[in-house]
Amino acid sequence: MMTCKKRLTVNSSCSMSKCDQSLLYLNCLLFNARSVVANLSEFQYALHNCNYDIILVTETWLTTVDTNGLLDPGGKYVIVRQDRRCTVGGGVCVAVRRGLTCSLQRCV
Repeated sequence: MMTCKKRLTVNSSCSMSKCDQSLLYLNCLLFNARSVVANLSEFQYALHNCNYDIILVTETWLTTVDTNGLLDPGGKYVIVRQDRRCTVGGGVCVAVRRGLTCSLQRCV
């Protein structure tokens, strides 16, 4: 069972306003799934109960049959993924909380 870690907080002696302090950190998770579908309950627990801003997943083992809606039925995150096409296994996925600005950069 996956448990949520407490979020890091900014030192209270910081001179920034409380609103600005939330801009100093992102709550992230790196998850080596070894098949995100087989570990779907753990992945969805992290999405909906742990308040992560970004979840990075390695070894997703996803195929074109597996939809983003399967991963995040509530649509709370923008899902960006790269499935391995020619062999079984591999693949990566990034889930970014909606409201954060992100863009996909392609290597040339």
